[in-house]
Amino acid sequence: MDSTPDVLAAEVRARRAAIDSDLERLRVRAREVVRAADPRPVARRWSEAGIPVALGAAALWLWRRRRRSVGSLQGLLEHEVVELHNMEEQQLTLVGALAAAAANTDLRALLHRHAEQTATQAERLDRVLRSIGGSPRRRKSDAVAAFEQEVRALVRSRMSADVRDAWIIATVQRIEHLEIASYGSARAFAATLGYTYAAQLLQQSLDEEKAMDEQLTALAEHFVNPESIR
Repeated sequence: MDSTPDVLAAEVRARRAAIDSDLERLRVRAREVVRAADPRPVARRWSEAGIPVALGAAALWLWRRRRRSVGSLQGLLEHEVVELHNMEEQQLTLVGALAAAAANTDLRALLHRHAEQTATQAERLDRVLRSIGGSPRRRKSDAVAAFEQEVRALVRSRMSADVRDAWIIATVQRIEHLEIASYGSARAFAATLGYTYAAQLLQQSLDEEKAMDEQLTALAEHFVNPESIR
């Protein structure tokens, strides 16, 4: 199946047109039912019968159902953002433990900034979810769970402080690389589906993750790694 942005955009437009058609048929049918059941003026009947509310609920249901069927791209976007949200929230404990275990003061300070950034990114993902019609579904991230085992082993390990710092950087960067890939995919999905605001928020977090990865690399190459072989 061709999944290029142009094809996906065409599918989205087609689905939206189908939704508009469904809604128009629903409006016509609602008018017929109300008109047949009650001789009062149409405006009064609609207001008292709550027809606009019913139509709004039906429209929302149709829209969500159709959007999720567009090659599952909407559902895939929501899944990616929810997974990122869970990863960011669960990372806070990990980053705190790694910061406490770090000996290098620059590394410790960088990890504390990373923790603050992670909290901000989790809040930003809340906004992304609201903007695309999704909601948080909190569950344990399998990816973070795997890193948790490594962090526990790292904190308990007996090794020189410099080697431990090198290990800490390597662990954090593995998480960063996973997030960079996830944020990049989510941003591309959001842009394809026309969620401009969500795409901008995701791009902001993606840029932050890349910058953090570069800072960790610089710290490792210029200070931590050379110290670990002395």
